[in-house]
Amino acid sequence: MGGSRRSDPILGGKPMKEIFMTTITGMGVGVVFAVFKLPVPAPPVFAGLMGIFGLWLGYGLVGRFF
Repeated sequence: MGGSRRSDPILGGKPMKEIFMTTITGMGVGVVFAVFKLPVPAPPVFAGLMGIFGLWLGYGLVGRFF
């Protein structure tokens, strides 16, 4: 219907190609960090990672419903 794209607060209205390329780039940087044995600039434990994910998800939900 008309080709209009509704902005999605979770994905930020980004096309899937851009999201895919960003993920691949992040994986490539992760490989470089591992090869050179550099510390990863991210929370070292799964709980920290889930905290960041929860923040992102909460922001998206508020944007969608409020």
